[in-house]
Amino acid sequence: MAVMGLRGRLVMGVVLAVWAGGILACVHGQLPVRLQPPGSDFLIIGHRGAPNRACENTLESFAQALNLGANALELDVSMTRDGELVLWHDWLSTIENDVRPTGACSLVRPPLRQPIHAVPWQEFVRDYGYEQTGQRVPVTTFAAFVSRFAHDKRVRFFFVDLKIPADMPDWVQPMFQPAVQTLRSHGVLPKTVFMTPHQDIFHQFHDQARAGNALRVSTWKSRSTRKDRRGCAWGSGRLQCTATRLPTHASPRGGSRCSLCSRHEISSPARSGGAMQSTPRVHPRRGCM
Repeated sequence: MAVMGLRGRLVMGVVLAVWAGGILACVHGQLPVRLQPPGSDFLIIGHRGAPNRACENTLESFAQALNLGANALELDVSMTRDGELVLWHDWLSTIENDVRPTGACSLVRPPLRQPIHAVPWQEFVRDYGYEQTGQRVPVTTFAAFVSRFAHDKRVRFFFVDLKIPADMPDWVQPMFQPAVQTLRSHGVLPKTVFMTPHQDIFHQFHDQARAGNALRVSTWKSRSTRKDRRGCAWGSGRLQCTATRLPTHASPRGGSRCSLCSRHEISSPARSGGAMQSTPRVHPRRGCM
């Protein structure tokens, strides 16, 4: 009986140890969960490409994102004083922009910075860019991005964030229309989603898209679930990404259709498995048009 009692206590001790270890692992998010590949209606969006691997908003960053498993790309578009569309996140110099994480590269900017719309193209190329391991990395134009990835079959959608401040609606037309023309010339307008967090700018997008019946506008709404978000880490390595399910009506075929979204920005990103994952949220009163 004494032997059986000792054996029973040993078994109980092992069970309790495994149970306690499981609880601790759960608290710290370290349980070995095998994530399944996302389904056909699930997007893994490379947010500014894969900025933890290459400089954000550069051709190399977007290529890395696709190689890591992304099937959609998000990019930030600003415009210089002479009308050149460039991939650059920080239209304005703010404290929030100055301290935001930029991944593998640091930003190269002049000490006295102007809004991008006040900087001529030649000065922008000279004074702005990125630095990675001591090497200067130049900025990318919107035209170069579209030319490079328009015919990449891995890309299901392009999410184009036009960086227009809320108090500058006059800049919508000179940015939106050239972007539309570039995308249309490469045949990828139907799988493009234009985005802005500003309601007034969003309505300007809508008016521009409707002008002359040149474009049909479809609706974009996120249908993400908690289970879906976990899948963002699948195959992503160090990919910074956003996960969302495709709405059933957001797969336009043919024609000149674009999608507009009024509230898209990433909220409270959290690290999981080396990836950045979060979910686009839709304002309950605004939605997406």
